[in-house]
Amino acid sequence: NSAVISNDTLIVNDSNFVVGGTTSENATVEVDSDGDGQFDDGTTTADAMGIFSLTVPLLNNAANLGANNIQVRATNDIFETIKTLEFTLL
Repeated sequence: NSAVISNDTLIVNDSNFVVGGTTSENATVEVDSDGDGQFDDGTTTADAMGIFSLTVPLLNNAANLGANNIQVRATNDIFETIKTLEFTLL
């Protein structure tokens, strides 16, 4: 990803953004990138060490003017939310 931080906003020059990190082992990681709160815009499973990576398509249209509000949620095997993270990409 090519990115620049300006005024605490991450500005990217790509149509996709890779979200990655560490959570609990084998956690389900889901993404909501269209703002509907459904976390149905991408999913992956963290490995045995909790490491995950997921490519999120970014939108740039008249409605969002390039601002993408991304929410990432990790849940365990009994569907308890471990962590939710929200950020904006422009």
